[in-house]
Amino acid sequence: MIKKIGVIALFAALLGSQSAAASWAQDQVVGVAYGETEVEALNEAYFEGFRSRLELVASDEASGQVGDRFRRDFERSNLEFRNRYFSLDTAERCLPEDARFLCEIAGQFNSSALRNDLAAVLGGQAYTFVASAAESDDPRASFVVDQLTGEFAIYNHRILFGATSREAIRNESANFSLAIYEASFSVFEFDRYLGRSSGSLTIRFRLLDLEGGETLAVEPIVVTASVTGSNASANEAMLVEQLSSRGAVEIAATVNAEVATYADRRNSISEASNLAELGRDAFSVRAVGVNRRDRDSREFLRYLRDALNAMEGVDDVETDFDASSETATVVNFTAPADLNPDEMIDRFYEAFDYLESFYADYFGQQEFEIGY
Repeated sequence: MIKKIGVIALFAALLGSQSAAASWAQDQVVGVAYGETEVEALNEAYFEGFRSRLELVASDEASGQVGDRFRRDFERSNLEFRNRYFSLDTAERCLPEDARFLCEIAGQFNSSALRNDLAAVLGGQAYTFVASAAESDDPRASFVVDQLTGEFAIYNHRILFGATSREAIRNESANFSLAIYEASFSVFEFDRYLGRSSGSLTIRFRLLDLEGGETLAVEPIVVTASVTGSNASANEAMLVEQLSSRGAVEIAATVNAEVATYADRRNSISEASNLAELGRDAFSVRAVGVNRRDRDSREFLRYLRDALNAMEGVDDVETDFDASSETATVVNFTAPADLNPDEMIDRFYEAFDYLESFYADYFGQQEFEIGY
């Protein structure tokens, strides 16, 4: 088993003279992972590095469906994935540990590519935001606002300030209000022995749906950074630029994720209302242990869809790709609102009676589960 000193040596060799704080520097990424084989450990190290950057711009979505979507892309072609997000000179190092391997990668990360791809994943409808920023005694606060226009454009949104925002409100052409009521920088610390300055930026904002008056987000955003250089004054200018840029990136990503979720919720409510008027409801069946990319699983899913389509009163049968994963596939359908879950389970058992290990259950909330 590798001793702690061995792990430290691995990290030091990879990072060379880089400080630990440099991993937070613009576009720098580090990833560490274990694996049963060296190839597996190296692949996982790359994805861990990617996920650390995804968390910065996608927040909780990195652990949800958005993260799953990128994971599927990675597993489909990890070489293509690496080439898109990681520099060609990314350093790689692996060490054996008992029957496993420990690998680490360190290099430059293509943040622009990630933001563009994230916009496509989270995106959808473009919205118009009217923005306002509280007056601040710190002139540096304006740097954050200046960065927002470009970041929102990545998601195909428009953000308006001043007279244009007031006109949009009068014309009822704006969708959301974004009020930034604090953008405060910490006291920057300068270590003259290491030649490094570090600091943080706290941004507080409120996101409001103008149509319904619902507050969608009020959480603060805190970003940190450090830069190297022997001139404290020059370091401060670079820190303000880095922190402002990073803060704008996080605001734009958070806002886009919130409005996308909100839009999905409103669409679901609207669809549910339309179905209710017809006396119907939306249901789903989760096929556990079924990977839609596996040949045998594809056959099972085809039979499941055929079985659902053959059931009286069942319509709109389709695979829910966003809710599916490598370990389960979700199929949605609509049926009469007064559907009896027990009768539906009986139908499943009748359709799959050729599978001795088949099971079906109902968990409430219009969700069934089957497996074999």
